[in-house]
Amino acid sequence: QDFANGWLLADLLKKIGMEVEGVKDTNDPRIVVKNFSKISTVLTRLRVKLTPATAQEIMTKTAGAAMRIIYQIRMETARRKKLAAARSTPRKESRSRMMKAIITGDMEKLYG
Repeated sequence: QDFANGWLLADLLKKIGMEVEGVKDTNDPRIVVKNFSKISTVLTRLRVKLTPATAQEIMTKTAGAAMRIIYQIRMETARRKKLAAARSTPRKESRSRMMKAIITGDMEKLYG
């Protein structure tokens, strides 16, 4: 019900670091449609699909419609965090090679 005009959904997207510009907290039907159009663009970048039917369900306050989108956002955010963590952690072989070089003082092998 609170997500019907799209403003809270845009606020949620901003809190997770996505840029959402020009979304207004109003119940004017024309503005609400524009809000969802802007949100849809951002969700596409996040790999979350907001179909016109789903947007309509959220606008008409259908039970569970907003929660389905929020769940998809949550899953995609978790996936991205997991990928970022995997990229920032050196591979096990690299760590063991690095530790061996540090212990033996043979840094030439590490970079050679």
